Amino acid sequence: MDKFDRDYYAKRLSVQDTERKPADEASPEERLQHAIEELNTTNEELRVTNEELISTNDELNRVNGELSSVNGELSSVNGELSQLLTSIDSGIIFLDREMRIRKFNPAIASCFKVRERDVGRHIGDIAYSVGTPEELIVDISGVLRWGKSVEKEVTKPGKSLLCRIMPFAGDDGRIDGVVITFTDITRTKEAEFRVGNLNAELEKRIVELDRAGRKLAEETAERIRALEELREKDRLMIQQGRMAAMGEMLGNIAHQWRQPLNALGLTIQHLGLSWELGEMSKDLLDENISKSMEMIRHMSQTIEDFRDFLHAEKEKRPFRIAQVITKACSLTEETFKAHNISLDVGSEGDPTANGFANEFGQVLLNILVNARDAFSNGERETHA
Repeated sequence: MDKFDRDYYAKRLSVQDTERKPADEASPEERLQHAIEELNTTNEELRVTNEELISTNDELNRVNGELSSVNGELSSVNGELSQLLTSIDSGIIFLDREMRIRKFNPAIASCFKVRERDVGRHIGDIAYSVGTPEELIVDISGVLRWGKSVEKEVTKPGKSLLCRIMPFAGDDGRIDGVVITFTDITRTKEAEFRVGNLNAELEKRIVELDRAGRKLAEETAERIRALEELREKDRLMIQQGRMAAMGEMLGNIAHQWRQPLNALGLTIQHLGLSWELGEMSKDLLDENISKSMEMIRHMSQTIEDFRDFLHAEKEKRPFRIAQVITKACSLTEETFKAHNISLDVGSEGDPTANGFANEFGQVLLNILVNARDAFSNGERETHA
């Protein structure tokens, strides 16, 4: 029965009471009827109340079911959170606004000697084992007050820890406490130390290499300068050698040409005297012309022989050894005579070789010239 039905029955009962006669005037039947009506009214009210109770009970059962479901989900989340906290290597501890311990994971034991019975204790009671307790309390207070995380390194004997203090807020946005994590960074610090040493060593090596590089560059520059000087000296020596060889060649040509030129001059003078004395004839003229031309051909051949000896050959070819030796001796014969040196050349058979005839002849020329100079220097030393 809803509120409208209850109001309706209440009005009916009020009207009946108004119309009811006084008790002393009602008959027994009327009084019985009145009692029955009152009982029915009471029963109806009880029925309505019972239905409301049943509806309320159903609503309570539904709410209890939802709460049970939420409690189950919370228990599952708490179980997963506990499992997660247990599996994390970093030490984690939760504090409320009064810095009392609310939750922690097993890994925190490496930083604090905390047990289950320590839940509810102030963090300052067990903070003596990490760094300076006063600094930790000050940092936690600052995070609770300003809501900004703090990160710093904490050292223990044989260990380096990275401490992070982070705030967490409730549904109303108010900071309810902090989460403190301690991560072991000992290996990282050791690696950083090793890397620092390696970098220092590397910088030292770089400085040494740079110094060695500059020294090498200086030595290389000095060697290049020395090499350039040697090249310049070699160039000068080659040039001097070429000039000396040219002078030697010109000297040999001069010695080869001196006698033919004298003979040619005498022949020309003889023609002039014959003309002045009136003894010039066609036969005399032809004979002197023939001698002159022979001497000119000899001089021209001398030039050709020297040019052939100085000409560089590109390919090997067979050549007669005795022929090259004879030509080399003929080219130096006049200069040897000028130094009173005679040459005696002898050979057996006609041997041949496959190679560069001109280079072989140049070697022979050098040997002959060196031998001539040696004889001349020995003679001068004897006279001295």
